[in-house]
Amino acid sequence: MGDLKRQKVNVVATLVVIAAFAWVCLWVWDPVKLGWASPNPLDNMSLFAEGSLEASFRTLRTIGAVVYLALAVFAVYQALPAQREDSLQRRIGSLYAWICVFNLACVLGGTILHPGIVPFLPILLQLCLALAALIGLVVLIVILTRRKVAPTPLTPARACFVFVPLALYLGWLGLFLLEQLILSMLSIYPG
Repeated sequence: MGDLKRQKVNVVATLVVIAAFAWVCLWVWDPVKLGWASPNPLDNMSLFAEGSLEASFRTLRTIGAVVYLALAVFAVYQALPAQREDSLQRRIGSLYAWICVFNLACVLGGTILHPGIVPFLPILLQLCLALAALIGLVVLIVILTRRKVAPTPLTPARACFVFVPLALYLGWLGLFLLEQLILSMLSIYPG
């Protein structure tokens, strides 16, 4: 794959995943639509207290927003003309785009497939897709940190704009995988 094509594919993949996460946060995880809250804010005073389900979703949205903002910074950095022929960016290649595809399928898989129709399928699907994305990201980080291929110095820009966003993404996917494991266990053993 050519350098310019790689940059475009990675930027588009990042933007699509960010848009999907924003869609899920703004429209799917709405507590009123899900029946967890009343449209009247005064009726929901106890719901928005710490420890409530809404507080958990607020925390999840905030962490996700930080992670996806870091990925947007990564996408902009790797799309710069100066990074086009960089050996580190070439090692990233299209693997990052595939990780984004698995993440996108994971985010949308559980929201499009309604749990009421097939109770265990959305959770199992998300579990497999999250695992695939997590394994892909671990492989990508291993490829980037191997010094045998083409040693590249770790500059502050590379640390901030490549490794920190990918590390945040790894933590985010790991947290999501753990959540899916817990949900799958709860759906099998609901007691």
